[in-house]
Amino acid sequence: MEERYKRYLEKAKSVIRTLDPKTTSLGPGEPATGEYQVLRNKLLEKDKLLELKQRELERTKQQRELEDKLMVTAWYNIGRVSQQQASELRLCPSPATLSFLSWQRQAVRAHKR
Repeated sequence: MEERYKRYLEKAKSVIRTLDPKTTSLGPGEPATGEYQVLRNKLLEKDKLLELKQRELERTKQQRELEDKLMVTAWYNIGRVSQQQASELRLCPSPATLSFLSWQRQAVRAHKR
């Protein structure tokens, strides 16, 4: 009876060893199934992180291009306004040569623009 009990116990231990994923290896030199799953999960997490960083890089590139375009537009507008002011100064007579009424009219026109 005792020998039969020992055989059953040994058989149960061997079944547990074969079913336990932590002790089962995939082959010679390969990690156990549990280790394999942990490494696979880490790899998937790193892939997701890499994908996220790539999308963030694309958004950053688009944002930079937009900022560059806005800066070029702003410089263009500053140049245009300063050129317009310079031409108006050359074309308009100075307030000293105008009568008081003409000078007031020009001030009102400039204010309305």
